[in-house]
Amino acid sequence: MTIQLIRSLLLAAAAATGACASMDHQRNSKPDPNTRLNHMLKLDQEAYDSGRMCREIWHDQGRLVDCQAIQREIDRLYVEYPTHERILLANAVMHFEFGQAQSAQWLLDQLLQRSGSFPAAVVLRSQLAMRDGNLTLARRLLDEHIPRAPDHAALHETLASVHFLEGRYADAARSLQRAAMLGAPDWRIFYHRGLLHEMQQRFEQACQAYDNSLAYKPHQRASLARMIGLSHQPACASRLQARQKKATAPS
Repeated sequence: MTIQLIRSLLLAAAAATGACASMDHQRNSKPDPNTRLNHMLKLDQEAYDSGRMCREIWHDQGRLVDCQAIQREIDRLYVEYPTHERILLANAVMHFEFGQAQSAQWLLDQLLQRSGSFPAAVVLRSQLAMRDGNLTLARRLLDEHIPRAPDHAALHETLASVHFLEGRYADAARSLQRAAMLGAPDWRIFYHRGLLHEMQQRFEQACQAYDNSLAYKPHQRASLARMIGLSHQPACASRLQARQKKATAPS
């Protein structure tokens, strides 16, 4: 969830710009850092959407381009504009995607040392802390920043993940409810509710939640995988059978 969420937040500003030119032309003719960053983010998203995750050779305006050139260009932007907040965050995302978690953490920490509200950076830094098993740091970051942006759904979703890993399921459910009220995607809310039910061995409720998640986003695999994993439970087996019949029924 996290990286695609951060991508969408970063791309929000880029969506308003026009067609992209080549990297060299963009750098020379459009020196504005936001314009250059938007160009890189669009190219990165195109590679991501095509399933290449910026790992292969692809085309930019008819030329073959090394996808790692995007990271190098965003690194270059950071050297030129070390205080630019979106560049810092984009650089952290790129380092994370290329397996450079320590560099991503360092960049995020630089951003979060500033005054102000940086919800997307908090979400990614908290996720990295959870991955390292540092739930204390993740919770501290979220507790500190949620009052600064109490209407940011992803912060509450991420706090729900912390509570879940701590085994505080009631607190996790409350955080999920807040995230749902603030507009978090229904499919993701139901998926996480399914996990909560499953961990408490409420298997019928878990499979109902996973089924609801699939109703909102039919092709996402996470909920389907959880249902298949619980197919030894009668309630889950019946839901899977109903879903299979619906999928194979003639239209």
